Amino acid sequence: MTEQKVVLSGMRSTGKIHLGNYFGALKNWVELQDSYRCLYFAADWHALTSDYADPSQVADSTIEMVTDWIAAGLDPARSILFIQSLVPQHAELHLLLSMLTPLGWLERVPTYKEQIQQLENKDLTTYGEEESPAGERLASESMLIDAASGRVLGDLRSFSVSSTAGQPIVAPVDISSVAFADGDRFFATLSTPDRRYLVSGSVIGRRLEVIGSGLANEAVSPDGKQLLVKKQTGERGFWQLVVLDLDSRREVALNQGPRSVDDQVEWLDAGHVVYHDVTEDGTGIWMLPTDGTTAPRLLVADAFSPAVQR
Repeated sequence: MTEQKVVLSGMRSTGKIHLGNYFGALKNWVELQDSYRCLYFAADWHALTSDYADPSQVADSTIEMVTDWIAAGLDPARSILFIQSLVPQHAELHLLLSMLTPLGWLERVPTYKEQIQQLENKDLTTYGEEESPAGERLASESMLIDAASGRVLGDLRSFSVSSTAGQPIVAPVDISSVAFADGDRFFATLSTPDRRYLVSGSVIGRRLEVIGSGLANEAVSPDGKQLLVKKQTGERGFWQLVVLDLDSRREVALNQGPRSVDDQVEWLDAGHVVYHDVTEDGTGIWMLPTDGTTAPRLLVADAFSPAVQR
């Protein structure tokens, strides 16, 4: 008899459930009940990262959120539903892991690296992600924080969205891969249930503008004049690295070969990018010129998660 696999996931009780919560996580949770042993928890302790100044609404939000879960189809007879703070082992495990986890491991996490890089700006974003069993990203909050005071300025998903190309935009499910060009202007990936968009944003104007569809942001060049983006081409799931000139909007597809490059991409200098890839010979960091013709070469074998110090 094959042992049933277990799914554990949670949602922060920071307020009313929105469409992003439903399409990004809750809808999948309901479907997973038929195939897995599911445990879902209301992350009221995690909610304190947003509501630490006034946590008085967290308890009521927790009850309302779990009520919405059940209304959406989570069945307490088929899934275990619980509140995080009622399981003290969560806090005990966090304490132990925080003392045992080396900083080097933490610095391999792309979201952590992005947050450290953005600390150099007046404002920064931080966002949490969850993983489904298939590795599909689930939506979470994308918070804008003043690095000097630690004050939460807002959620990037509350920014107005405009599109000069006329693409219809569904309410954003997720905003990720945020990279600041200066203290106000930034670039990011806006994801809806069925599409990704490259957007530029203004902190002061609290707005997002769609630059292109089927594009995902990776990094701003050291001189702030170019973007390294991923472009969906051919079959779904194949990502082509492209350098986008911000003034002319000219695109240069890089010669990465037949392999899709999905993440862990950084600018090395004005003429080269580095990225992680796994080939038949093993894992490694590859260097790729941005001229669009030169092929990549292996830079460091048996390595991943490149980060560039400037």
